[in-house]
Amino acid sequence: MNEVLPRLHELFLQTLRNYPETVAWNGENINNSGIFYQSAHDLFETLLQNGDNGAFIAKVKETTYASNLTPDTHTFIGAVYAGSAAHLMARGDAVAARRLAEEAVSYSQFDLFAQNTIIKANHAINPAARSLEETEEWLKTRFCMRPFTMLETASTGEVYRCCPSYLPVSTGTFADVEKNGLEALLDSPTAQALRNSILDGSFRHCSKLYCPFIGSRTLMSREEGLEKIQAASLYPEEVFFSHDVSCNLSCPSCRTHKMVIPKDQQDKFDALSEKMLVPLTRRAKSVSICGSGDPFASIHFRNLLINYCRAATKKERKLALQTNGVLCDKKAWDNIGLYGHVSRVAVSVDAAQESTYAIVRRDGNFGRMRENMRFLSDLRRTGEFDSLTICFVVQALNFREMPDFVRWGAELGVDAVVFSQLRNWSTFSPAEYNNHNVLSRAHPEHGALLDVLKDPLLDSPFVNMSDVGNLRAAA
Repeated sequence: MNEVLPRLHELFLQTLRNYPETVAWNGENINNSGIFYQSAHDLFETLLQNGDNGAFIAKVKETTYASNLTPDTHTFIGAVYAGSAAHLMARGDAVAARRLAEEAVSYSQFDLFAQNTIIKANHAINPAARSLEETEEWLKTRFCMRPFTMLETASTGEVYRCCPSYLPVSTGTFADVEKNGLEALLDSPTAQALRNSILDGSFRHCSKLYCPFIGSRTLMSREEGLEKIQAASLYPEEVFFSHDVSCNLSCPSCRTHKMVIPKDQQDKFDALSEKMLVPLTRRAKSVSICGSGDPFASIHFRNLLINYCRAATKKERKLALQTNGVLCDKKAWDNIGLYGHVSRVAVSVDAAQESTYAIVRRDGNFGRMRENMRFLSDLRRTGEFDSLTICFVVQALNFREMPDFVRWGAELGVDAVVFSQLRNWSTFSPAEYNNHNVLSRAHPEHGALLDVLKDPLLDSPFVNMSDVGNLRAAA
């Protein structure tokens, strides 16, 4: 291993140099580990020919750091795991392959090559789980409008044409808007490539492990999609503003500490409003704020909402708010002037019990959140907006509360209860993520999760299992 890893590291860096448009490991693009694996096939054979696969993970970390294999040490380890997982899968060791592929994803959640290996391994271990081939055949008959009609901004200044968790390819940056204008960004070469991957039926840039529309088999037919795109505009119908990370909470699944952007960053975002945010808002049918923090904790987003509500010549339900609910009270609605402008509200809660909430929603206020949920429930019942959703990220600390969460949603009269997988937003170390990720079949409490997933309450018509659906289908 001491001899092979340095050679792999040089090949990895060469891959990054030769394929700059496919750099996966910092989230800029995808499939780099797949190219790396193809180039390094013989080295992986040498790396894995001896020794216990169970000790392999620790040995890779120890040898890599001891050898001082910089730059990109952290991402290189993930690439080695992804390539090793694929090699073990080809050799028929699905259990070890899945373990290493999950380890790779704990280093880079956007690596589609490692994600696809997980899908292959799951099916090999449990034939009731969907195979990658079955999913790819189904996708040839399906269509997704999101790369044609959606845009999302990120705190990195990057712009995506779908949620980056599901389509992790940036199509440009705020700096591109400053340099070349908004319309050049909207029709960038990368944006065209993403749309082509839907048109050719490959969905090659999409996450088949995490996309809830693929997982729940709810994509429209190819025929319907091809007809709909005839009326699609260059400007997106649906925009998601997620570029301000300011939040009143510091949930461990999202961040390591409470975050509020500094004044100079706020000024830059405010200056961007007229060049990009306002034109997008005016043309869009739906404007969502935000998936990166909380719209009521962000001065920038509050200003954007206030200016929109005041400038609107008519009241149309265009706004969709994603919030933790602690600051979303009557006073906030009155001050911003939200009445008549909101179509949907989604509240991230992640717990049914106050003791769990205190951990997974650090710095939150359980009582105040519950009180504000009653306020929102009353608004929904009177028809003030069209949809109320509560959200729950499944993890080791909270999975036993899933049925109680559904019961609470029924009491509130919500339109949807959404469960989703835990992701590593670089807030956990790989080891910490593995400890929390109870959806991994290697987790010691995974069997207990499967028992919870059999609860008939989760069959309620308003429950959306999103990317947990595949696991429940095989439970």
